[in-house]
Amino acid sequence: MSNPALNVAAGNSAGRPSGERTLAFDEFRFDPARQELVASLGEKVALTPKALTLLQYMLANAGRVLSKDELMRVLWGEVVVTDDSLVQCVKDLRTALGSKGQQLITTLPRRGYMFDVEVREPAAKDAPTPPPPPAPALQAPAPAGGTRSSWARGLLLGVVLLLGVLIGAGAVWKRESDGRVSIDDEIRKRRSVAVLAFIDSQGGANGSTLGLDLADVVGSQLVRAGIRVIGRAATVRQDPAEPQFERIGQEQGVRYVLAGRINRADGKTSVDTYLTEIGTGAVYRLTEGEFNSDADATRPQFGRQVLIALQSRYYEIEVSKARESRRSISPVDRLALAWHDLDRGRSRADLESARRHLEAATLSDPYSVEAMLALGVSHLSEFYSFYSASPQATLEQAEQILKRALELAPDNTQVLSAWAEVLMLHEREDEAMWVWRRALDVESENPVTSLRIAGALVRQGRAEEAQRHLQKVTDLRPFQNRRQQSLNQILAEAALATGRDEEAYRILKQWAAEFPSSARPHLLMAAIDALKGRDQSALDHMAIFRAAHPLASLRHVAQVYPSTDPQFLAQRERLLDGLRKAGLPDGGN
Repeated sequence: MSNPALNVAAGNSAGRPSGERTLAFDEFRFDPARQELVASLGEKVALTPKALTLLQYMLANAGRVLSKDELMRVLWGEVVVTDDSLVQCVKDLRTALGSKGQQLITTLPRRGYMFDVEVREPAAKDAPTPPPPPAPALQAPAPAGGTRSSWARGLLLGVVLLLGVLIGAGAVWKRESDGRVSIDDEIRKRRSVAVLAFIDSQGGANGSTLGLDLADVVGSQLVRAGIRVIGRAATVRQDPAEPQFERIGQEQGVRYVLAGRINRADGKTSVDTYLTEIGTGAVYRLTEGEFNSDADATRPQFGRQVLIALQSRYYEIEVSKARESRRSISPVDRLALAWHDLDRGRSRADLESARRHLEAATLSDPYSVEAMLALGVSHLSEFYSFYSASPQATLEQAEQILKRALELAPDNTQVLSAWAEVLMLHEREDEAMWVWRRALDVESENPVTSLRIAGALVRQGRAEEAQRHLQKVTDLRPFQNRRQQSLNQILAEAALATGRDEEAYRILKQWAAEFPSSARPHLLMAAIDALKGRDQSALDHMAIFRAAHPLASLRHVAQVYPSTDPQFLAQRERLLDGLRKAGLPDGGN
């Protein structure tokens, strides 16, 4: 059967396709003459220039495997770019295609991508309507260990939870016709930013391009992180010293403007960056950096620092607005509040509050990767925090939900990282490390991934390798309680796993002093005290821990520290012996 899309070239010298016939695929229509993609209800779909070029080429080659090299030649020609650029471009196009993006553009491991859909010429009265959303795959592999009945109960709980999410799917699809915006799309809109050339009055006199170069470094880093960015080329007519923020917002459709200022003194180059919210005019300081030279300033690490600071500001702004009493709570607001509760993580009440927000958000949009990811992470947090009466069932729920998130977004760094954690808990160490490496290929310096890899390496008896990953976890913000406590925990566990008990105890004491509301450090302190014959201190620490985590047991602790490494397993048995002496119960079978 002939493919009408074969008449559409990837683009001629003018950037326009050679064919002019409108093409239809799934519920979309693409008009080559107007360069417009239109969804089933007539709304135009916004596309970045690269995503538009990619769509046109995929339409012309639907049903054919397209290698990465081929696509990179089509999109960038002779310009040398990394695989990250292609991954981001594919991600942008999938996002634009909404819930069908992953289904329409399939990833073929080690081969490339395929536009897996029939492309046709629409009939004059062809008016496609959206089909009902497909039910996500809920079947998860039975984990090793445990009884069949406990596995069945866990699976049933997971199915009931996700069934509640999916009951609303048909209604959600219907409500989309009333203008409902997806959570992930709304997050991208809320965080959209224009990056201006940095102000460099001193460098301009000697022909320095540092202000332009830094804007490009930052813009590239934000794009790789999935943020909708309008680069400096689109705002070149703006005066960086006196930008017209409202005009930028209207012309570019962004909510924020990111800019910077460069100063030179005493042989040093200092760079300050700041963020302006267009709607309110509020200005937020992001970073302050000092460098030995202009070349040092343009290193990728600078872009990473700005990204971390920007994400932190987004978080603070969104949580603050979501908590405003006069503001109705949207699904996106609920997601921000849920992450706030999870990051705070002071008690089971925080976890339950996060879960309520996430279940409501996921019910509203069952295709949201962000909501599905957060819901899966909340179950992992419940498992690791000893808040569950059925740890195995909780882990199975996390597995089912994160599996669904992975189906929706197989290239999402955070989803990959969380999924690898599930594999590690099932003692599938090689698979877990492969998935983590894949996550690092997408985003090489993600602190969450680095933390998780470090924890896994400790459990594999590779403490020295773990230390190298922990060194990447820098610039943690005050509100990131969960990450800060994870860092303290892994450092203490690494010391304990290598027989350095007193060093571990010192780290734990510091952790307990820094986070007095957290009872978690008292668990390991109780074990060390018991092993050292400090019986009363062991009982005191165990009492503090048990008051906050009454469901914890030796069996659950063993599940939290899975390993196949003989040295680590010997240290784990020693830990369990200390906890037993301190009074932690064995737990059920």
